[in-house]
Amino acid sequence: KIARYNNSSNNHNKIKVKFRIQCATNRGQHVRIIGDCDELGNWDMRKGKRMRRTHQVSVSPSRTHSDDEDDVDEHAEQRLQQKAAAAASVEQERHDMTTWLCEVCLTRNQAIEYQYIVCTYSSLLNWESLPTQRSAVVHESMIIDDGVYGH
Repeated sequence: KIARYNNSSNNHNKIKVKFRIQCATNRGQHVRIIGDCDELGNWDMRKGKRMRRTHQVSVSPSRTHSDDEDDVDEHAEQRLQQKAAAAASVEQERHDMTTWLCEVCLTRNQAIEYQYIVCTYSSLLNWESLPTQRSAVVHESMIIDDGVYGH
């Protein structure tokens, strides 16, 4: 999916492109985007653009309480919520996809090929396995949402 967004840059040949990918990672791991241009490291993982993890907050409906509900054990409910939050946090760290983002300034009408990699510190852990490289032609500022890592 590609979405356009406004760019107020004074340099008309350079445009901002945001890349977004969903990827399951563990503590100490991060995602980089690498590609066939200087801005994406010319396929050198050390020069690729490190992406940042977004912190999405899950909001659950809050329970309303009235003065008529004297029989509700609020402390027990709070303990249950804390246990559920702790279990959900552990489960999320193991299995949930994390959204990774980065912004790159590219030249207008530039055709690029790129892929995502998972790294630990400065070491390559996993190179995205696809039948072909990902590609795009950047005519204007945009957000490129590549869905899920490896798909």
